[in-house]
Amino acid sequence: INHSCDPNCATQKWNVLGETRIGIFANKDIPMGTELSFDYQLDCLGNTVKRKCYCGAANCSGFIGEKPNAVKDKEKDKKSAEPRKRKRAAKKLSMEVEMHDDDCFVCKDGGDLIMCDEKGCTRSYHLECLGLPKSPNGKWSCPVHHCDKCGGKSTIHCRECPTSYCSVDHFAVHDPSADHTVTDRTMLCSDHTAAAGRESAPEESAAAAGAAGAQ
Repeated sequence: INHSCDPNCATQKWNVLGETRIGIFANKDIPMGTELSFDYQLDCLGNTVKRKCYCGAANCSGFIGEKPNAVKDKEKDKKSAEPRKRKRAAKKLSMEVEMHDDDCFVCKDGGDLIMCDEKGCTRSYHLECLGLPKSPNGKWSCPVHHCDKCGGKSTIHCRECPTSYCSVDHFAVHDPSADHTVTDRTMLCSDHTAAAGRESAPEESAAAAGAAGAQ
């Protein structure tokens, strides 16, 4: 009877009238004409060369005497480790590709900048524009991600500066003189609402003067 890593028979040691006998018993239903097999379970000691297995079973260990399940687990561990390596490599690549702004989000000038570490945020700042004495340690989130009133996670922010709020209610209470119109989670704080008004005033005056001249 040949060896198999997935045998249809098993051996049992019996004592018959004081003598040891080995019995071979089916461990599953065996169709007629199927070759009988059992696991030899050979032990390789010292420098003994392992005998290759050619049983062809799906869980074949490759060598007679080596447990099929153990080899299968090793292969499974190896395969499961490969996606983790690929995932780490992809994450590293994405971090390298992510770019930050070359100009400060507040004053719009370049120079020595600190960069936000929040995923997807490309904003950069001068320390003095944020009133910081030195660069923050560890992972740093810029002010855009925190509510100016309660310190919670922001949901809306000014298009021109780091002013941010967790809700329209906090925006209205903390900055009552601003235009409270929110578009795509962005708005204009009171400082930039006034600035926008000053910029548009000369244009409106020129347009009014032109209309008066035409009359």
